[in-house]
Amino acid sequence: MCKQALMNAVRGGHVDAVKVLLASWEEFELGKDWYFNHYGKHSPYDFDELEALEEAVKGEEKEIIGVICEKTEDPRELFNWAVEQDNLQVFQCVYQFHGEDEMENVFRAMIDAAGRGCLEIVKFVMEECGAELAELYECDLLFRCPLVTAIEEGKRNIVDYLYEHNGYKDASFISALCAAAWSGSLELVEMFFGKHGFDAAALDRAFASAARGGHLEIVRHLQSLQKFEQAAIDEAFVSAVSGAQMEALEYLCAIEGYTISAASLDEAFQNAAGSLQLDMLKHLDSKGGISRRAINSAFECAAIESGILSERRDVQVRVLEFLVNKGGVSPEAIDAGFSDATLRCRLDVVELLYSKGSISPKLVNKAFQEAAKHNCAEVVRFLYKTDLVSPKSVEKAFIQLRIRRRPDVAGQSLAQALFERAPSSGVTLFEAKGAHF
Repeated sequence: MCKQALMNAVRGGHVDAVKVLLASWEEFELGKDWYFNHYGKHSPYDFDELEALEEAVKGEEKEIIGVICEKTEDPRELFNWAVEQDNLQVFQCVYQFHGEDEMENVFRAMIDAAGRGCLEIVKFVMEECGAELAELYECDLLFRCPLVTAIEEGKRNIVDYLYEHNGYKDASFISALCAAAWSGSLELVEMFFGKHGFDAAALDRAFASAARGGHLEIVRHLQSLQKFEQAAIDEAFVSAVSGAQMEALEYLCAIEGYTISAASLDEAFQNAAGSLQLDMLKHLDSKGGISRRAINSAFECAAIESGILSERRDVQVRVLEFLVNKGGVSPEAIDAGFSDATLRCRLDVVELLYSKGSISPKLVNKAFQEAAKHNCAEVVRFLYKTDLVSPKSVEKAFIQLRIRRRPDVAGQSLAQALFERAPSSGVTLFEAKGAHF
C-alpha cells in the first residue's frame, strides 16, 4: 500500500506527499529496533527507492529526484544506479547530500564509471574530489586505479581524460602498461613507454600480459625493446596457457634458445586443468615431462565444482577422465573427488571415478549417506547397483526421511529410489513403507 502511495505521488509530481512518505520512512528507520521489539513487526514502509527514482527521472521531476536523493538510506545504491544509467544529474544530486560522508563509495562508483565509459561522471568526480583522490593514491588506499580500469575496458576517451588530468598514481603506470599489453592496444603501450620509460622488470610483466591476451604484435614489439631472459619467457608461457592462447604459446616455444623449464610446464599444466582447457592439456602433455605431483594437483584443480557452469560440466568430466587415464592421480585425490561429487549430486563424476578408482565399501556407504541426505536420488540408485551399500546405511536413510516428515519433490524422488531397492537391501517392506509418504 505504502509503495503504491509513493509511486502515485511521484507520478503525480506531488513533492510534499513524497516528502511526508519518505520522512515517515526515515523516522521508522531511526527507531526500527524499538518498533520491532515492541510490536514484533518489520517496516510498514515497503518502498523501492530505485523504482521511485527511475519514475521521477522518467517524468523529469527534478525536485522529487532531490528529495529521494536526500532521504535515501543507501547512497551507494543510488550512486551505482546513476553510473549504470550514465545519469550525471542523479550522481551530482546524491553527491550533494552524501558525498562528504560517502567518499569511498564515490570513488568506487567513479571506477565503475571509468569502466563503463561515463566520461561526464568521471569528470565530475575529478573536479570535485581530485585532491581526495590524490591522497588515496599517496596512502595506497585506492583499491583500483580508474586509469587501468578504463584501459582494460577499452574506454579510450576516459583513458585520455584521466591521463591528461593526472587521474592516476605514477606507480600505476606499470599496471597501466600491462593492461594496455593485455587488452591489445599497441598505441598505448608505445605511448606509455615513450613518455615514462620502464625498467626490465616492468617490461617482463608487460610481456607476460601481452602473451596472456594473445597479442603477438605487442609481444614482438616488447622483444624489440629488450631481450627477455628464461624467467621472463617462462612467466609469459604460463600466462599464455592461463589465457588459453595457443598461438602465443607456440610463438614463445619457438623463441631461439628457449626451453620450457620443468617448473613452468607443471604450473601451466595445473592452470590448464583448473580452467578446463582439455586441448591445452593434451598439447602440454605432448611436450612430456609433466611430474606426478603436477598431474595430481591438476586433478584436484579440475575437480573443484565451484563456479562451473552447467554447460561446461561435460568438459569437466572429460578433463578428469584424461587426467585419471594419464596416471599419477593418487587414490586419496580420487576418493576426495568422489566424495565431493556425491555431495553435489554429480552422477557423471561419481560414475567416472567409481569406474577408474578403487573406491572402498566404507567410502561408498559414506557417500550413500551423503547422497541420501542431499536428496540425490540418481546417485543413490547408482550406489545401490555397486552392491556395496549395507542394510544399515539404507536403514539410516529411511530414518532421515521419517525425520523430514514432509519431503519436497527431490525428497519424494529419493524416497521412491530407496523404496524400489528396500527388499534387496535387507530392509523389510514394513520399514520401507514407514518412510514412504
